[in-house]
Amino acid sequence: MYMVDGNVHLDLPPPAILKPQCLWTGKQIFNVLMRPNKTSPVLVNLDAACREYKTNPGQPRDLDQNDGWLVIRNSEVMCGVMDKSTVGSGKKDSVFYVILRDFGPDAAVHAMNRLAKLASRWLTNQGFSIGISDVYPGQQLVQLKQELVERAYA
Repeated sequence: MYMVDGNVHLDLPPPAILKPQCLWTGKQIFNVLMRPNKTSPVLVNLDAACREYKTNPGQPRDLDQNDGWLVIRNSEVMCGVMDKSTVGSGKKDSVFYVILRDFGPDAAVHAMNRLAKLASRWLTNQGFSIGISDVYPGQQLVQLKQELVERAYA
């Protein structure tokens, strides 16, 4: 598995798609990221609005047509999407904040480490490249930087 070292036992859920090959959903992957096995004490319970959530009067939040309301019960993603606002944007209703608050810094660090390893190893195997133009600052940023430097040394 991409997300752990060899010394961590994973309880892999059954794949959502069996044929033509076994495939897991993103929700299943995040379930394992939060709680890798049944002996883990991390049981996340969270209700949070995703970035694309818009309230509709008279409609339950978890039945949003864009899947914009995240519901996690006992570290299982019931509905919603994991985006920047729900994974860890610094708000108090993000997944990593709930893990930090309820289970301590070690559990949060392990969960973040699993996510970082998964992303890094997946990108390594899939291939990802950027060009120099992707990291070179634009004219507006260069001008703003120059103004800040001049103001600091004035």
